[in-house]
Amino acid sequence: MIKLSVIKTKLSENQGIFENFLFLSLTQLFNFLYPLITYPYLIKTLGATMFGSVVFAQSLCSFFSLMIDWGFEATGTKAISIHRNDKQKLSQIISTIMITKFFLWITLFFFFLVMIYFIPFLHQYQLLYIFTFFLTFNELLLPIWYFQGIEKMKYITYLTIVIKCIFLIAIFLFIHQPDDYLYVPLLNAIGIFIGGLIALFIMIVKHKNNFSFQPISQIILYLKDGLPIFISNIAVAVKDRFNILFIGTFLGMTDVAIYDLATKIMNIFMQLIVVANNAIYPKVAKQKNMQFVRQFIYLSLIGVISLIILIQPFLPFMLDFLSKGLTGTLLPTEILLLSPIILAVSVPLARNCLIVFGLYNFVLKNCFFTTIFYLLLIFGTYILVGFNAVYQFTIIAVLTYLFEITHRLYFCQKQKFFK
Repeated sequence: MIKLSVIKTKLSENQGIFENFLFLSLTQLFNFLYPLITYPYLIKTLGATMFGSVVFAQSLCSFFSLMIDWGFEATGTKAISIHRNDKQKLSQIISTIMITKFFLWITLFFFFLVMIYFIPFLHQYQLLYIFTFFLTFNELLLPIWYFQGIEKMKYITYLTIVIKCIFLIAIFLFIHQPDDYLYVPLLNAIGIFIGGLIALFIMIVKHKNNFSFQPISQIILYLKDGLPIFISNIAVAVKDRFNILFIGTFLGMTDVAIYDLATKIMNIFMQLIVVANNAIYPKVAKQKNMQFVRQFIYLSLIGVISLIILIQPFLPFMLDFLSKGLTGTLLPTEILLLSPIILAVSVPLARNCLIVFGLYNFVLKNCFFTTIFYLLLIFGTYILVGFNAVYQFTIIAVLTYLFEITHRLYFCQKQKFFK
């Protein structure tokens, strides 16, 4: 009875975390299943080369998404979590972040149009890149940072499932041949736009938050606050997403499709890690309980290793089904699946330890050194042996994650966070 009482108390104390984790998990689960459902159809309908071109465009535009987010996923969530009971402060945070994001979006869209006009490679498929840029509506309009901060992720979960189900149906209705490739980013962007408007309605109208124009000094203050996270996110993106750009440049778009499938499988585990860390973030940001984080890391590591072992017998059949017979997918996927094991420890060290204690400068240094290490690996591989296979890039990715976690562990041990 005493143990049952303790369990009930723990559940009551962490109800927000469990609810947040549940809805974040449902959202990410759907986000995983969605590309795994569409991948076989699209690669068969569009062909590996054209599908690789679509993925290449998405990878390029993802950098602009990071610029629009500007680290508000972390700093915005933290601010909302701390001031969730202060309506006036809450409205000020919401207004400042939304105005800043809109300013960034307009500026970057104009810059992107200039890029397309002057770069022949982009100009050749200008509509593909323009429509793909509109996927940044996700960062502009969907206030995930708000719902995560108030620990009400159910709204984002419902919107994600409904909008993507509609988009999923639209894919099978409108895409029947390689020439229909423009529908992929266009239909996706329309869905995100509608979902974003609904989310904003809930945040402003239903939750009765006032929107007001903020002074430039306030916007600059928020930009400065998010700058370290923004720079670290860009650095992370370089080592995580440049691989697709390098593969498309040196190997070809078919190899981009192979690498994309490997990363989709890897992301099933990666996003479980991200979801779990996002769920505990508001609690850790308030309490700064490092023993709780330590226990969480142990459980995450055991869980990820167990899942990866369980999936091994089914992996060849899964890849063959998803790729519709595309050869060369197994080895890159096997290598890349080492990454979630590393990140099960590395992600909580950064998000729920270093960022929680405001150690943005070290996070920035860590990302900077890791990015330099990644670029040195790329340069060294190109000079010594050249690029001739996708698996080279997966090895580089794993080695980069190893360097990153080693640096973080050394610093956390030096600061005695887990004594």
